[in-house]
Amino acid sequence: MNTMLLRVFTIAAAAALASAWWLHGTATTPLALRLGTTRTPFSAVVWLAASRGYFSAEGLAVTVVPYGSGKLALAEMLAGKVDFATAADTPIMFALVSDLPLRVLATIGTSIDATEVVARRDRGIATGRDLAGHRVGLVQGTTSQYFLDTFLEVAGLAAGAIERVALETDDLAPALADGRVDAIAAWAPYSVRAKALLGDRAVTMRAGSMYRWTWNLVASGVGDNPGAAGVLRALRRAAADLQADPDGVATEIAGPLGMPAESLPEEWRHTRFAVTIDQALLVNLEMQARWAIGCGLARPGAVPDFLPAMAPGPLRAIDPALVTLIDGKDRR
Repeated sequence: MNTMLLRVFTIAAAAALASAWWLHGTATTPLALRLGTTRTPFSAVVWLAASRGYFSAEGLAVTVVPYGSGKLALAEMLAGKVDFATAADTPIMFALVSDLPLRVLATIGTSIDATEVVARRDRGIATGRDLAGHRVGLVQGTTSQYFLDTFLEVAGLAAGAIERVALETDDLAPALADGRVDAIAAWAPYSVRAKALLGDRAVTMRAGSMYRWTWNLVASGVGDNPGAAGVLRALRRAAADLQADPDGVATEIAGPLGMPAESLPEEWRHTRFAVTIDQALLVNLEMQARWAIGCGLARPGAVPDFLPAMAPGPLRAIDPALVTLIDGKDRR
């Protein structure tokens, strides 16, 4: 082989090796993502998927970013601070009626009777009707606000029968304990903290099957959402684990959730963890939009069509049976 041919061969071999190294490195580099969620029992599958390496198994380097509420996580996602967020249907509804660009990828948990009113017995409150004339703390733009109106209706009280006091999530329990409010509409862990502070002075009231809400995975409605299918697969594995062994899972993730492990299975008793997207979500969003418009919390007009905000594609690719939206697509 002459010198010129040897030089050409050497350059070609080096280029091939460099190309192979680059392709290998690219293929094995995890996709970095940020997922905003809460330290609440409803976000358990997110923390469990991270704890057990299920995101990593999908080739994802997911950083879980905690927020005080799904409303805050949703706002940060819309601001581009995180790639995905978990949020309840109420803040999702408020975002969509405000024409904010977001996609609902899946429901990861459905709760019945998981939000409650915690009230002070020493303020003369024993039943729902006793709330009349009292100050009730709530977190505006969240399930706390929608639940409270639902609870008042179930109790036979008019919406104006109470004085509403807007609070942040972390201030719910302290405000009730120090007497700034007489009751709060809250979910765990904030309701749990309130009951612990009040002791035997606490009265707990729920709305029963009249109140159903969902915890959902959402992403930006602008551009693509790379990694969505991998995130959904990881959450499905975590949901199956939690349903199969709630006590073991409670011990594992009590730390990130900031709750005693022994209290978590009782909170999870109100929630079914499964990664799906169904027609009931659309119906719930429409019902809440009617409430928001009727209360003057959203601009007047017709209830928006929420179907375009549903993004079942990644979940349908995993298993079409997980998608039961009436959207004209094949679900075989």
